Amino acid sequence: MLRRLLILLLPALMLIAWLVAAQLPLWTAPHPNWFAPDTPGACAAVQSLNVYAARRIDPGAGIGREAAQADAAQVVAAHYDLSPLAVSAPLAVEAALLAGERRAYTVVTVRLTDAAPPGSLANTTAVIYLDATTGEPRALITATDDPAATCDFDVRGALLAGLRSPPLILLAAYVLITAGVLLARRIAKG
Repeated sequence: MLRRLLILLLPALMLIAWLVAAQLPLWTAPHPNWFAPDTPGACAAVQSLNVYAARRIDPGAGIGREAAQADAAQVVAAHYDLSPLAVSAPLAVEAALLAGERRAYTVVTVRLTDAAPPGSLANTTAVIYLDATTGEPRALITATDDPAATCDFDVRGALLAGLRSPPLILLAAYVLITAGVLLARRIAKG
């Protein structure tokens, strides 16, 4: 009896594992909630984190808040010849910037201007990746960030994608077929 039960459960467990493996990257991908609500250029930072396949690491890892913000301000002054209007709290991540090698970085965003070209509603921001141990800049991304745009995580879309995924559809079909076969056997014996 136990052996039959295990044989019936094995395909279902494999389909559940496939479902988790397919959906986990979607649910753990970078999103704006990784940053404080007042972070300038959060959408640009999220896009870069996705490009570099970043994942969060221990917030205590890295060079520290004050050092990261000071290093980011220096990068802005050197590269743009500007004083930062706002500097975000640092975010510790592990990302693949250099030829796919995964390393620890501290990500800081900086508001450079309050309006991009004249008449524009967008802000110009910089996303800076600092080496987590030395504070040396490793990547600098300039972005135009529209304050009206949103890049929030779409929970509804993620749920719908999960419901439409092949492993969940196959799991539902397997459960229905297995239940039908077991019910038919029980009726045949009864």
